[in-house]
Amino acid sequence: MLEEIQDVINKRINQCPEKPTPFCAQQLDTYMVQLNLPGGFYHFMVDPRRNLSHSGLLYLDADFRGQGLGRMLVETREAICNDLESNSIIINHTDNHSFWAHLGYRPATSNTKKTIQKLDILSINPHFKYV
Repeated sequence: MLEEIQDVINKRINQCPEKPTPFCAQQLDTYMVQLNLPGGFYHFMVDPRRNLSHSGLLYLDADFRGQGLGRMLVETREAICNDLESNSIIINHTDNHSFWAHLGYRPATSNTKKTIQKLDILSINPHFKYV
């Protein structure tokens, strides 16, 4: 499965105008993915068994913001998740609410929060999107 995930990641990265350097590692039934750019990175988990992606961290240096790189990294994550049929994305880093809202992420409802808690996913103020 790790090889399949790496193939999907490489396919999606080849479609990016800025080519992030990928890293992928398996942790039990979950896969940690990191997409690295010179000015930042996007780290997240993909859990194909539960059809979801969670626990992301997006960081861009101030000099690299406002150039569409954050959007590109998020859209690459969404495409990877879609290819792997992990069509639910939970983010818990909502320090820039307007950025995430612009990309279609919404605060999780109380029912979604309960589901997230049952999945044992650490998430504070989670936002959610189907892809």
